[in-house]
Amino acid sequence: MNQPKPSSAGTVTTYEAAHTRQTEDAKYSRLYQQGYGVGPVHTLYEVGCVWGAFIDAQSAVDIGCGSGAGMVLLEQSGIKRVVGVDIAGYVVKQVQGLGFEAHNADCRQLASLFGEREFDLVWSCDMLEHLPPEWVHPALEAMHHICGKTALFNISTRSSLTRDDDGGDLHLTVQPDSWWRQMLDQAGFTEQRSEVRRDELRIMAGRA
Repeated sequence: MNQPKPSSAGTVTTYEAAHTRQTEDAKYSRLYQQGYGVGPVHTLYEVGCVWGAFIDAQSAVDIGCGSGAGMVLLEQSGIKRVVGVDIAGYVVKQVQGLGFEAHNADCRQLASLFGEREFDLVWSCDMLEHLPPEWVHPALEAMHHICGKTALFNISTRSSLTRDDDGGDLHLTVQPDSWWRQMLDQAGFTEQRSEVRRDELRIMAGRA
């Protein structure tokens, strides 16, 4: 099975040469202003409730939080501290307007924002597939670093229905669920529960 080579510090990948944090911020901010959707956050939340992902969780971080729909659900579950991270500054401002702590940041840089094991729950709904393959491993390692107990992911395994301004696929990493399981394992996560429905992998993992 082919695996991406993680981009090392100081190495500029082909994708990074054309896409900076600023260009990605602008692209996704523009998409959200045009009505870009929130993803299957309610489905992931319902699955998380059944799996017990929120039991005893006092803190959670939503990576790729978008307009904050997932954060609202996490807060309603009783989690006291809910924090958001997104590359799109436009939605980060919206989430901050709802009263949440939120950061406009690259998900590979989470360790510079938060401490090790800072959050009981790491939540990410339909974000990872938007990364180029060489970014996936460092992003998952960063999520593992800040995860104290449990991580809950929803990952699409198909091409995006929404296209960028040039007609390009927003899902830069389209891989089967077996590939994503392997990447999670390599980052240090241990699978606890999972399901695959309609080209969507939902997986709950613990910190190994």
